[in-house]
Amino acid sequence: MYYFRLPIDERYSLVKLDTTHAHEVFEVANRERAHLREFLDWIDHMQSIEDEVNFLKEIQCLEAENKSRLYFIYEAHQLIGAVDLHKIDTLNNQGEVGYWLSQHVTGKGVMTKAVKLICAIAFNELKLNRLEIRAQKENKASQRVAEKAGFRFMGEARESLYRRGDYVTMYHYELLKRHYSPE
Repeated sequence: MYYFRLPIDERYSLVKLDTTHAHEVFEVANRERAHLREFLDWIDHMQSIEDEVNFLKEIQCLEAENKSRLYFIYEAHQLIGAVDLHKIDTLNNQGEVGYWLSQHVTGKGVMTKAVKLICAIAFNELKLNRLEIRAQKENKASQRVAEKAGFRFMGEARESLYRRGDYVTMYHYELLKRHYSPE
């Protein structure tokens, strides 16, 4: 049972989950661990269902403070990924978009649609003016999602993230509300 479901299209939906779904989220993240680990550090901190419960509780607190919004992506009744708004700054009306997707559904346009929908939530419901996506230089799939969702490449921050013993370069993308098009 979900307490919120928003259709992305006829096949996929954004779903709000609570801590009662921690087992399901952990199982998918654990199954996708090798795929996700290449570009997402949080996967190394998610070692148990208890870790997932704590994460979901933390998100609930951040959402109550209007600093975050997390939605899980479902294909019918199967969890396949997540998209979120984080680092929401209500003083300057901006935030950052993050996402992950199970490997078997990558390259099908699912994430681009999910990102466009979360942009609509950010701009229309949360009244944000600017969104940012940061993608590692080597993460071509994430860069394609940003570009197809209408984000503009703003530049690179060389060696700006220390990940597993190396400095990595991050590409920065932005989307302003006035440039947003849901189509």
